[in-house]
Amino acid sequence: MKNFKKLSYLFFALIIGLMLSCQGPEGPQGPPGTANVIYSDWITPTWSEDNFYGTKVQKYDISENELTQDVFDHGVVLVYWKNYANDVWQLPTIADILYFDFKIRVNHVILYYFLKDNTNNTPFVIPSSNKFRYVIIPGGQHASNSSKQSILEHLSQEGVDVKNYYDVCAYYKIEP
Repeated sequence: MKNFKKLSYLFFALIIGLMLSCQGPEGPQGPPGTANVIYSDWITPTWSEDNFYGTKVQKYDISENELTQDVFDHGVVLVYWKNYANDVWQLPTIADILYFDFKIRVNHVILYYFLKDNTNNTPFVIPSSNKFRYVIIPGGQHASNSSKQSILEHLSQEGVDVKNYYDVCAYYKIEP
């Protein structure tokens, strides 16, 4: 009976040892991806006339529920324009006689453009071959106390030029 007790303890210790040995070392960190990044499809806006700080503009308001107060306060929103020749530019930008820009509000990305000479004439509607896309980078993924600036600094340190759409796509694994 004494041998049975010793054998039982030995068997129990062996089982515990086997269970603990199933855990291996932690693997290497995987490449960054789009886990927290939100991005739109390419959008062809239906523009409407508006007045922006006394200047006549063409405007398009996009509803985006992922653009929360937290993203507004701590994240980064990048907006890109693809013209008829498939050249991609980060907003704000100037193209010929037009100035393109955007503003954000909670749940909204608002695109607009106006004549850069500021003549206050209503700008013409650009062709539908012009498309826009936004990328939302929430705060908190690059630093524990992140801010817009810390996200941009992190991207810069990683060699990502946020003005270069294809750099951003490659870094976040977004299909251009």
